[in-house]
Amino acid sequence: MYGLILIILMCIVVPFQVQADVLWIQAPSANPEIPSIVDQVWPDYPLDSAYQVHDVAVGAAGWTIQSITTYYTKGYGDWPMGAVEVQLNIFPKNDSLPGDGDDPANGTQYTAMISNDSMMTFVTLSGLNISLMEGDYWIGMTPILLYDISGQEYHIQTESVVGDFSAVRNPGGGFGHGTAWNTYTLFNYDPGDGAILIEGTSAVPEPATMLLLGSGLIGVLGLRRKFKK
Repeated sequence: MYGLILIILMCIVVPFQVQADVLWIQAPSANPEIPSIVDQVWPDYPLDSAYQVHDVAVGAAGWTIQSITTYYTKGYGDWPMGAVEVQLNIFPKNDSLPGDGDDPANGTQYTAMISNDSMMTFVTLSGLNISLMEGDYWIGMTPILLYDISGQEYHIQTESVVGDFSAVRNPGGGFGHGTAWNTYTLFNYDPGDGAILIEGTSAVPEPATMLLLGSGLIGVLGLRRKFKK
């Protein structure tokens, strides 16, 4: 009987409070020029397309990702403000770099939005509903823009490294530095970490609910002791 009451109490009294939040942030450097790395799909120069992914740690409650923002330089190219196609990659993280089988060219395509301020350009993908369980992941979002029309901007680095260095891959080998995953050293920079913001929800028990659960268990235990007398 005690076990049954406990199960019912846990099922009814422990709902989860959904909190909209910043799930992960690697803020862009105050100086967006140094260093900034290629992170763009060029349909007109496919061999030069390069992708960047960032290591992210999802907590025990898990995540539901609702939006992702990546940060780029402003003024090197002529990126249009408004809608842009992007390629989103999410790989399980098992090592300090993604594996050879983690092919960023096979990422899922979405429509994001380009905007900017006086310093930098933002690419924001909203309206997502991606659930991730606890664990470590590589996450990257790469815009798809014709070089001959829009030119090139560069993915901005963070002030300091969060976790491992970001990973970069040029699957077509157009830059002449191989086709495997590497750190920023792929483009002859010191290893660094790219700027990314991930927003969404995580499920956490409400404090009031946990207090109620504790009170309920105390009450059940008290009744059990009373009936034993």
